[in-house]
Amino acid sequence: MMDADTSLSPGFIAEAARALRKPEGDGSRVGGVGGIFLGYPLKGFLAHLQNNEYVRYAREIGRRKGRADVLTGTATLFSVRALRDVERGRSTGQLPPGSGVFDVAALTEDNELTLALKHLGYRCVSPKACTVGTELMPTTARLFHQRLRWQRGAIENLLAYGVTRRTLPYIGRQLMTYAAVAFVPFFLTVMTFAWVTNGSIPWSWFWVSLSGFVAFERVWSVKRGGWRSVVLAGLLLPEVMFDLFLHGVYTKALTDTASRARETWDYTKPAGFVGARSWRHHWNRIAGAVYAGALLAVVVGLALACSVIGVAWSLVEGFVLAGAALAALRLSRLDPFGPLLGRGELTDADYSPRSKPQGFGGSDVPADTKQRLRVVKA
Repeated sequence: MMDADTSLSPGFIAEAARALRKPEGDGSRVGGVGGIFLGYPLKGFLAHLQNNEYVRYAREIGRRKGRADVLTGTATLFSVRALRDVERGRSTGQLPPGSGVFDVAALTEDNELTLALKHLGYRCVSPKACTVGTELMPTTARLFHQRLRWQRGAIENLLAYGVTRRTLPYIGRQLMTYAAVAFVPFFLTVMTFAWVTNGSIPWSWFWVSLSGFVAFERVWSVKRGGWRSVVLAGLLLPEVMFDLFLHGVYTKALTDTASRARETWDYTKPAGFVGARSWRHHWNRIAGAVYAGALLAVVVGLALACSVIGVAWSLVEGFVLAGAALAALRLSRLDPFGPLLGRGELTDADYSPRSKPQGFGGSDVPADTKQRLRVVKA
């Protein structure tokens, strides 16, 4: 399965087939091999911001030794047996109901299928040789709708599967995402309260240095994207604004899910849409704004209450410390959740730097792939 706007690295299919055919020592099998995606064409400010995200994600997958959170729809090779098991699991009730292999009602069918495979005991991997180039969104409007679909689909997939051992890591990441979203208005409210009541905002070199360390890690994490990625990350403000843009997407995804607003796979109008005067269209817009306003009021009220009782800055410091700790783990190439989430890619996979860079920033299959394929065929 691959998108029409995706290009595969030359060794993608060969390496993916090798991963599918070789079982782990404990007898578990790989159900799907997804691509590590990078963006093209890198033209324009918005494109580079998106590609920085993709470079960081590729680095994260590398630290996990190829363990994939999502078998991305850009390009994934599945085993026939795994897909037949998914179809069987849907019909027997082992998985949430759906028509055939894909749940066509899901906004993020690739994420849903990944959850299905993991619940059936299959492993999902993204070896570093399986690199793909995928087209970036050219405008903020199209990017907004793409990310809204991704985020809302992820939330709805988790609601469909509920709380299980397989979904707990995904639920944890969602909670961390929305904690980061809530931190911005919380922090701004605490600073405003301190400035109004004391005439100044407390600060220290320790916390400034710690924040600087987090910023350094963000710059370091995109070094494989080239000097343009490093310069862009080093400017800080563009990526801060981009993060705030994504926070708006996450908030709308949450409020749309709560209000059950209609959404399609892309930014096209839903079926049955009868124009701007549709009562459902108006309700969706009003309900989303009401829910978003209520969430903001709750966060601001909590920040004011914490400021009054004197614990607000302690909470801010705790959040910064947690961010710095995660940044330190990323720099150390450690994956703290590795023992809980599985071993990821095959243990004998080639992680040596003998790969040939491609035009879009990917990597070719290692030089000894032909020999390994002969072994597989035998």
